[in-house]
Amino acid sequence: MSSRSLLPTRLLLVLGVLALLSGLVLPAVAQEEFSLTVAPTVGLAETDTVSVTLAGTPSGEGLYVRQCIAPVGEERPTVCDGTGSWATLPAGLPGTPDGSLQPSQGTFDFPVAQAFGDVDCTVVQCGIFTRRDHNDPGDTSLDRWVPITFAAGVPGGARAVERVQGSDRFTTAAVASGSFEASSVAFVANGTGFADALAGGPAAVINGAPLLLVEADTVPPATSDALTALAPEQIVLLGGEGAISAAVEQELAAIAPTSRRSGVDRWATAAAVSAAAWPDGATDVLVASGIDHPDALSGGAGAGMLGSPLLLVATDTVPEATRAELERLSPSRITILGGQSSVSAAVQQELNGIAPTTRIAGTSRFDTAATVATTLWSSGTRRAVVVNGEGFADALSAAPLAGLYGGPVLLVTRDTAPQETLDALDQLGVTTVTVLGGPGVVSNAVLEALVGGGASQ
Repeated sequence: MSSRSLLPTRLLLVLGVLALLSGLVLPAVAQEEFSLTVAPTVGLAETDTVSVTLAGTPSGEGLYVRQCIAPVGEERPTVCDGTGSWATLPAGLPGTPDGSLQPSQGTFDFPVAQAFGDVDCTVVQCGIFTRRDHNDPGDTSLDRWVPITFAAGVPGGARAVERVQGSDRFTTAAVASGSFEASSVAFVANGTGFADALAGGPAAVINGAPLLLVEADTVPPATSDALTALAPEQIVLLGGEGAISAAVEQELAAIAPTSRRSGVDRWATAAAVSAAAWPDGATDVLVASGIDHPDALSGGAGAGMLGSPLLLVATDTVPEATRAELERLSPSRITILGGQSSVSAAVQQELNGIAPTTRIAGTSRFDTAATVATTLWSSGTRRAVVVNGEGFADALSAAPLAGLYGGPVLLVTRDTAPQETLDALDQLGVTTVTVLGGPGVVSNAVLEALVGGGASQ
């Protein structure tokens, strides 16, 4: 993941002034308002420096930043290095520039080491941990954990796992976009729905572009900052003015020229995305349900890998816009994603009238995603992206990121890594997993299961 910061970087790291604050009583901060991002997190040297970004911490809070052994389940780490840093935000401390400690977010360099004390981070999983400072040590609202691995190896030959997270879906997508060093185009979709973003994923993949999120009438600051940092030559909006308003388009146009791919509904928007990205047709087309999101989550990465569009159908009907675009594309094959409860046999029969069809399906959304991965990718695939398959909030930017890494998208729940997912990772030989979303979306216990290759309970 790129170490480039996406957010304003005014936070000052303060060392050696704990005694000055011993009498202060600082208010707690709500958990959802704070996030920790670390980059890079894999392939670190024996002694190295990572970039730590703290976002959403209100002025007046203090916290420790430490390198520690992985916590057990949801417990706090208990074994940490002895040289951690103390980051704090109250202003006006003696010996510091006036006002220098007031920002609500910031980025700073943080030293890490493969070994500290009796700990070898190639034998056990280590990571970066934040917690509330000594003024309220029982407050867990600032507890965050990001795993790191070193180039010398990962524990027991297991997988390296990194977490990409923000304080909300918009910030998570913005942080994910930091992995794209340069792109001539950036795609933008409404983050409160799934259809336009998922249909746009394969188009983003073939353009080597990230996908960022907005609200219908608002451009979140994280999205604006990310687009400014990316400096694309063009911003492509996915969806009509009901999804992304003219006012939002005008605001984005101040960053880069905009164009729009839209239709009267989700089916027509997906068709418009396909027509713009594949003007000369396509050999393969993937089709998924536009009623629910799980199959399209994994299918978007699969379509991107094949260089193919992803079109949407209803459970029992092929919308006219989808049929017209399929006929224009004139594919040699149509691959249906999901079982008959998602895309019925009647729809498959209708699609067979356009091109021969095959179906990739499992017994559940998790099994379908795993089957997509093991069908379309081969052994030796080193990277995969993992998202919560029960919701779509943090998963909308998954397909472009997976396309950048050349790997599939697999699904978990908040608290469980399904065996089908772990088996797919093993079968493909994945060595690095990128998880989208914070612990409230994908728990630390699931990260441990992904590292160790054992199903979480």
